[in-house]
Amino acid sequence: MGIEYRLIIQTDLSLPQVADLILRIPGFEIRHWEDESAIVAPGIVRVSIINESNEGKGIVREALGFEPTVHLTFRISRADLDSIEQGIDNALRAASELSRQCSVRAAFAGESDEVLFKQEDGRLHVNSAHDFWSAEHLALLTLPYELVDLGRIYV
Repeated sequence: MGIEYRLIIQTDLSLPQVADLILRIPGFEIRHWEDESAIVAPGIVRVSIINESNEGKGIVREALGFEPTVHLTFRISRADLDSIEQGIDNALRAASELSRQCSVRAAFAGESDEVLFKQEDGRLHVNSAHDFWSAEHLALLTLPYELVDLGRIYV
């Protein structure tokens, strides 16, 4: 199994509209193979965009107090350490930008399904309880943010 980071958002936008927004972020593109296509970026082998399941809505409602409509999964390349770091940075940059552009509420979760940030009312609440956050990661955020100890929240 690959490394996966997830963004769950509450939005009125359709899946194609969300895909169009992600493709406007520098570095993201559609790559075509013989029998399939996928959104990719440096260090990211695939971005999946689906409607959130009823089960997922219930989990997020219980943990964070909102019902997401769209679920994005960023599958990170495991080719080498540089690819992993580049993929995580691009996933974080895209998650921040998509939260800013198209969501009422959002949450970004790391590979352990632990919430790294949640977005509500146009502001990011960055989970300071998680050791993920470095100055370099914080610099990739495109919304004003506040470091908040959210504790250990899993979605």
